[in-house]
Amino acid sequence: MYIKIKVAASYQLVQDIQDGELDLICCMRSPAAHVSDMQRRTIRRGSFVCLVPGEYPLAKKKELTPADIAGTPWVFRNSKDCTPVILRMQQKLKDMYPDNPILYSSSPEESALMVRGGFGISVVASYSVSQNREYQRIPFIIPSLDAGQEVDLIALWNGANAPAAVTDLVQILCEEEQKNI
Repeated sequence: MYIKIKVAASYQLVQDIQDGELDLICCMRSPAAHVSDMQRRTIRRGSFVCLVPGEYPLAKKKELTPADIAGTPWVFRNSKDCTPVILRMQQKLKDMYPDNPILYSSSPEESALMVRGGFGISVVASYSVSQNREYQRIPFIIPSLDAGQEVDLIALWNGANAPAAVTDLVQILCEEEQKNI
């Protein structure tokens, strides 16, 4: 047995499971994750957070709304590098504040680097980047976007053909989530 780590869009990872290329993926819950014959379990509860440079005045707030970040440069994800719920959130912000400056990144980690560099604020899933002393992770409230469980991180695997090690790993991942609650 070997472990292969692959970073790709959820739809591509789901296709890789269906093609037998991968046994297990971890992805944000999305329409692509609702494929028949697949087993799924939530391994991390998620919500949106803003990454705010530590020196920004907004870094002291307990939560942020779209109105709070209007006029501040945003670091968004490229459309080909993110899930439908992230795209909907970004589009909602663009519609609300069409003149806001926007920079783009290809991953949450790259977004965090850009925030640390003072290029702007990013909105990411809470589990996608760790806390850092150079930025704050502040809950982001966007009531007009019903994201619900779509921000959760799930494990997805082909239940019929998965090796026992896959279900063991999923169990370990779920136990880790329970420790974090």
